[in-house]
Amino acid sequence: MHDDRLIMAVSRNTLLRNTYFNGFARPLVLPQYPFNSMEWVERNEAEKDWTRKQIIPYVCLRHGNKVFTYRRSTAGGEGRLHGKISIGIGGHIKKELDYQEGISATGAIRAAMLREVHEEIYPGIPESQFGRIIHIGFVNDDSDEVGLVHFGVVYLLQLDQEEAATVKLKEPELVDGKWMVYHELQLQAAQNNLETWSRAVYPALLFGSNGTGI
Repeated sequence: MHDDRLIMAVSRNTLLRNTYFNGFARPLVLPQYPFNSMEWVERNEAEKDWTRKQIIPYVCLRHGNKVFTYRRSTAGGEGRLHGKISIGIGGHIKKELDYQEGISATGAIRAAMLREVHEEIYPGIPESQFGRIIHIGFVNDDSDEVGLVHFGVVYLLQLDQEEAATVKLKEPELVDGKWMVYHELQLQAAQNNLETWSRAVYPALLFGSNGTGI
């Protein structure tokens, strides 16, 4: 059995010392993030430590002018997010599963991102096509207890019609998977139904983004 209690985190002061932001930011306007200053910490400890940010890969799926969404049910592990709509597939970077000696921090981030896609959805594309997933920015939100201890590395995967039709949720705590257009997301945001990260990121997905490798 895997010991997945150790997760990647970076000191808040190290991560945000050059450019502080709240919300979504594209990589072109930000300095290189010091992910190589990572630490491996117990998740229970990290959830209560506001001096560190847990690094979270956050993958969004887009098909034309639509974005894939889902809700977290009460069966999910993060009670503070229950019932909220999310546009991001992702989770913690686990040392046991995502890190090998000699791999870079960004390599571990990408490994975790690919693992989470496999664990949480059934995408209708082969793994060989996952090179199409591009890094489009970062998300940070210090307005609530969840955001205070997490920092998102945002990715985008664009699907064609045939691929989009095969996307289904795999984890039982993720429910109501559907594709939404901009005005639907805008309405959900206005009604405070979106997670804060999703509220920050969705406009960038629908108005276009140029990604960079990470």
